[in-house]
Amino acid sequence: HVLFMHQTMKKLNALQQILVIFAFFFGITVNFTFGQTSEQRISDYFAQSDQSIKKENWFVKDQYEDKKRGLSYAYLQQQHQSIPVYNAISTFVLTEKEVRNSGNRFVIDLDEKVNAVNPTISSLEAVKITADYLELSYSEDIQVLEESDKYGRYSSAISREEIPVNLVLFPFGNEVRLVWDLHVYVPTQSHWWSIRVDALNGNVLDKTDWVAHCDFGSHQHSTEAKSGINQSLLLLPPPPPAADQYTVFAIPTESPNHGPRTTVVGPFDAIASPYGWHDDNGIAGEEYTITRGNNVHAYDDANDDNQPGYSPDGGASLNFDFPLNVNQPPATYYDPAVTNLFYMNNIMHDVWYQYGFDEPSGNFQQNNYGNGGQGSDYVYAEAQDGGGTNNANFATPADGGNPRMQMYLWDANGSTDLLTVNSPAGIAGAYTAIEAGFGPPVPSTPITSDLVLYDDGVPDINDGCE
Repeated sequence: HVLFMHQTMKKLNALQQILVIFAFFFGITVNFTFGQTSEQRISDYFAQSDQSIKKENWFVKDQYEDKKRGLSYAYLQQQHQSIPVYNAISTFVLTEKEVRNSGNRFVIDLDEKVNAVNPTISSLEAVKITADYLELSYSEDIQVLEESDKYGRYSSAISREEIPVNLVLFPFGNEVRLVWDLHVYVPTQSHWWSIRVDALNGNVLDKTDWVAHCDFGSHQHSTEAKSGINQSLLLLPPPPPAADQYTVFAIPTESPNHGPRTTVVGPFDAIASPYGWHDDNGIAGEEYTITRGNNVHAYDDANDDNQPGYSPDGGASLNFDFPLNVNQPPATYYDPAVTNLFYMNNIMHDVWYQYGFDEPSGNFQQNNYGNGGQGSDYVYAEAQDGGGTNNANFATPADGGNPRMQMYLWDANGSTDLLTVNSPAGIAGAYTAIEAGFGPPVPSTPITSDLVLYDDGVPDINDGCE
């Protein structure tokens, strides 16, 4: 749950998050369309508050209306001689008459800080430099798909996705340096690198991994409910009548250690997923009876080929009620595991939609149903992924690119022969056992002691903790 929410909020601009919350709590109800008058109000705002921000040094990169709260959001991109400045985006919240709030991330005195506007290293050379830096072998397989003096697009075995390369300006110390900005999704899918390569000397100045890893390390996990979480925030409004049903660890149950599975019927939200969870064409009636729909395609990837594997089928009635026995090998319960992953991805989609993570702000959907933003970016959710153990990750590219969630299996905690009998000889030997779901873990130094028979005096005689 936390991994998905972290990456969802990561995809939202940090300032946008603050402004969405601001709008939510103040309940503003003015409705209008962004136009020239709004752009003029922003220009006036800069003229009054920061005269160093010139009109030729910014443009409106994106905008959308929050009709529910009567606000308009404008995202301004800073530029110098038509070259954008990396991550220099200012967010404005406007009503019909005024700038209600703003978050300014522009570089002050930009013109004086820019070191160059013409690269001496090509976009293709930047790709090769990145491959060497990441220790990825490319030989001569890099194919040019598109190329210009400020942009390139390439295909190579070093990346699972096409490699876009853009000329941008990057704030670095007291300078704003000319760099190539590119993305490489390594073949193992363990990293999706966003890289800045100096366009003059080829130095790698900055990198960010779009894949968030969730590695817990040891197996000493708490099973107590987190009392500090307001569980009511995770509860959706009552769903419309529907027939689809899922037997899952439903929110707010965090895991099998926190409660039993329950069957939820028609859990989709009518605003966030107006055609349900199994549609992607915007016409009444599901397109899929498996764990696939507009928001997510969930399947197993046990063989780690990163291709859609097995998905459980709920049939015409969309009944995803499957038995679960966690004491059996994981491969025996693909159905409930994949169903739970499908359910949780959809729930997170529908919950965060209520807080502003909708189509215009870049959420994950195949079909945006005419609500703006880029479509064709539903989540690939891979259950029991064979690419690792004791971990999980979530790769989130820009709007319009499919994110990928990989959920790994967990190793047993050390040897399963946790009990050894020394004597008498008739029963001596190692015995397979598992740790309890409570109490401290089995220590690395063996505990050696005599067995004591305890009778609590209360039937039955086979337990000692009545």
